[in-house]
Order: sequence, then C-alpha cells, then structure tokens
Amino acid sequence: MTSQLYDIKQMSVEHCAQVYAIEQASQAHPWSEALIKSCLHPRYFNLVCLGNNQVAGFLIADMVVDELSLLNICVAPHARRQGIAQQLHQYMINFAKQNQVHKVWLEVRSDNTEAFNLYQKLGYQPISIRKNYYAAGVDALNMQLMLK
Repeated sequence: MTSQLYDIKQMSVEHCAQVYAIEQASQAHPWSEALIKSCLHPRYFNLVCLGNNQVAGFLIADMVVDELSLLNICVAPHARRQGIAQQLHQYMINFAKQNQVHKVWLEVRSDNTEAFNLYQKLGYQPISIRKNYYAAGVDALNMQLMLK
C-alpha cells in the first residue's frame, strides 16, 4: 500500500466519467452514467475522493427532511483498503449532523459481507430484509444509523 494524499470534494459533472468507470469496475449491476449525472441535482449530497486529480472513490446520498439515505458509496479497486470509504462516510455524517439529520438509512446486498461488516463497524444496525430485491434473487439488508 502506497501513502497518498486524498482530497474530498463535492462531485461535479467533470467527475462523472471517472465515477462511472469505478462503478462499472466494482458492481455486477452498475448505475448508468445518466443516473450518476442525475444525482448532481441539489437535492443530493455527493462527494468524490481525489488523488492526483483522479477519482479514487465517491459517495451519493439523498436527504429528505431529517433523514439521509446513503445510495451509493464505492472505491476504485486500486484504492481500496486505504480508509477512503470511511473518510467519505465521515464527511457525510458531518454534513448530516450540521443539517439536523437524525437517521441515516442504507440498503446492502445480503451477499456483500465486506460492505455489511464495514457498515456495522460504522455503527449501522440491520433493521429489515427485502426479499429478492436484487437480481438473481439476492436479498437487501436495510440498515440504520441513529445520529445523536
């Protein structure tokens, strides 16, 4: 693992092609580039993690009143295991607290144990299951983080 400095910034249209490439490299059923671009709307909270002006990871969330839904968080394969997902998440939590958010929600594939373990480490609790939510009959685990 190399030591590299990363900057976290708001996602912009200039980042979308790199975000889409990370999504394609990381997900069996990636979001489309058009969907990613649609999340640049002010309703959404978006971040990118940049290293050498290249996107190493991203986060997309949706805030409604006093709740935030973490819709997508992903790190480029070459940049994993460097704490980028945790840094992006912490920026989101700081934003949430500044905006009087009380709950953060997310859904995670039941077969994605690495993500599930990370979310538990970050304080999320599983609250329900959506049966056959994803392709090939994979369940979604709904998780919640209560903010103080």
